[in-house]
Amino acid sequence: MNKRFLRRVSWVGGALALVLAAAVPALADSQFTTTANPISVGPPVRVPNTKPVVVPIITNHAFNGPNPATTSVQLPKGQWSEVVLTVTGSESGRQYDRLCQIWAGGAQIFNGVTPEPTPQGIQWTVKKDVTDYLPELTGNQTFTTAVDNYVSSVDNGVPNISATLSFYPAKGQQSQDPNRWTLPTPTSIVPLANQAGSKTLNAGKTWTTTVTLPDNMVGAYLDLNATAQIGEEFWWDNQPAFREIEISIDGKPAGLVWPFPYIYTGGVNPLIWRPITAIHTLDMPAYEIDLTPFAGMLHGTHTISITVLNNTGYWLMNGSLFLYQKPGAHVTGTVTKDTLKFPTVYSNATSTALNSSSGVSLQNDTASTQYTIQGTINGAGPGPLTATVQGSSTFSNDQTNTGQDYWGLVHGAQYTTLDESLTGPGVNLTRDSQDAYTVDSGSSFYQVSSGFFLPANVTQSLNQEHQTTGFGAPYTSSLYENVQGYGALQEASKNISQGATTGVAMFHDSTGYRYHAFIMARGGSYVVNQVSSRIGRP
Repeated sequence: MNKRFLRRVSWVGGALALVLAAAVPALADSQFTTTANPISVGPPVRVPNTKPVVVPIITNHAFNGPNPATTSVQLPKGQWSEVVLTVTGSESGRQYDRLCQIWAGGAQIFNGVTPEPTPQGIQWTVKKDVTDYLPELTGNQTFTTAVDNYVSSVDNGVPNISATLSFYPAKGQQSQDPNRWTLPTPTSIVPLANQAGSKTLNAGKTWTTTVTLPDNMVGAYLDLNATAQIGEEFWWDNQPAFREIEISIDGKPAGLVWPFPYIYTGGVNPLIWRPITAIHTLDMPAYEIDLTPFAGMLHGTHTISITVLNNTGYWLMNGSLFLYQKPGAHVTGTVTKDTLKFPTVYSNATSTALNSSSGVSLQNDTASTQYTIQGTINGAGPGPLTATVQGSSTFSNDQTNTGQDYWGLVHGAQYTTLDESLTGPGVNLTRDSQDAYTVDSGSSFYQVSSGFFLPANVTQSLNQEHQTTGFGAPYTSSLYENVQGYGALQEASKNISQGATTGVAMFHDSTGYRYHAFIMARGGSYVVNQVSSRIGRP
């Protein structure tokens, strides 16, 4: 069954609103008599062994409407090796999943989804390394926290949100740990918008903004939050299913994102995500787009444009430019090679199984791209620097949909490699990544006069291999996450709520750090919760 249909059903009202609303009645024949607090299976944020300075941003704020909360916070002075954002929430009642977003000034530092609550109430905690945003985390800063919540007599859940920043002091003159995949802290940050809030990018539209940049840049990245909404929430089950976020500078292709299929805590069937959430749902990381090949020519005023190929609903967009600058330099340069072209050519095919009247359709999408962007940077040292970005991606999506019983099956897969380098006299920096995901789902929707029955299953996987050189000791890391879940929800003369989910996460890196999680839940309760980590020899 097409997941768009699930969302549309949930808007009809009455009993059908329960399809994606939070509270499922806990009856004697239901598994979900209680629900444990939600968690994600991914590895935790690693922090130094120094005592942090903890600063509250917002404390136990009740979001009983769509209005954001604004606070003015005096941030501590010092040299910091790491800054960690901790977001905690509590909620009871019935409510949809809601976006939870935080800005420091005009720079978005957090983008996540709230879990759907239960009548008994739930609590959750999310930690995020926000050291990259240190240029915005100084002095007296205005923070904006938004949970776009709407309350009614039926959907009565009100998220109570708190957030703190923990500043970990550097040892001596040490800054960030170089043995991380994350980029060094930028010199400055330029938000794409002049105030907190996301831009709504409707179907067929482009967001264009103007920025004025300094003339001493030796590196630039776009930190982009792109969040699919309404009909686009299940873009990976739409037709066509291929999505491409296209970034241009002064009308010239500069970077692209083939997005990850985030599944929110009410997605497909809400029972699947109680209490184990889908991959990265509680904290959806921003996409990083390397714009360093353009750094030599970016001084002055320029336009940045963003659009989404095949957008049928709307996306929320927000981003910031991370600038790496050399004091006293006057940098010039040019883009010497750019083979990136928009849009990527893709194939979309539809056929009918059995015969034309069977009502069974098959659809498949495929896409692939390879590109190189290269530029020179002059004036930053004894000789010119060369910045190169080489990308390669493949995408496939296969679906089967039936007619009368609304069965839908989908398998999506994507593999992306990205090689970035900055080379020149005395400089040899590289970042290489291989990212892959799969998403599988089967679901149906049966409706009779007395109610409905919604069975579904979802499997997600994510695999990331990262390597860096030149930022300290050579660094490598490997991450694998997998979540598989089943849910069955019936609202009729006899209510049924069944669900079971298993999550696995494995991470290791060249520092010797190891993390492993194996978590099983059934009927809202944890059956197995095995989590271990250690630091040893690589």
